[in-house]
Amino acid sequence: MAAAEAGPVNDSHVAVIGTGIMGAAMARNLHAADLTTTVWDGSQAAAEPLAAAGLRVAASAPEAVRTIGTEATTRFTERLSELRPDVLYVDAPVSGSRGPADDGQLLILASGPAEAEPVMRPVFAAIGRKTVWL
Repeated sequence: MAAAEAGPVNDSHVAVIGTGIMGAAMARNLHAADLTTTVWDGSQAAAEPLAAAGLRVAASAPEAVRTIGTEATTRFTERLSELRPDVLYVDAPVSGSRGPADDGQLLILASGPAEAEPVMRPVFAAIGRKTVWL
């Protein structure tokens, strides 16, 4: 999962890169929580069910994260505040399997600036049972 754009909680934009078993479940849960969600997968067939469910499917990974403002991963966090002070970068690997992903019960290990926690709370609540900020 990529980052979410900072802003009013109901105006967050989330990108999910990879719509396999867990990515598709997370994307569905984010969409069900009324969060603007864009997905991308290397396999168009994997993304088709999500498009049919009303999610936006990007043509490429860079396109998927364009609304979030990511430009590069190298030195991204250092440059982000200069380039896009309205965007918060959060790294959030998840732990779980298909069942917890389907049920929105993943464990989320998040790291990022303190001000990202309230912005990301509804995003993580849609996909996880617990978030640990590191």
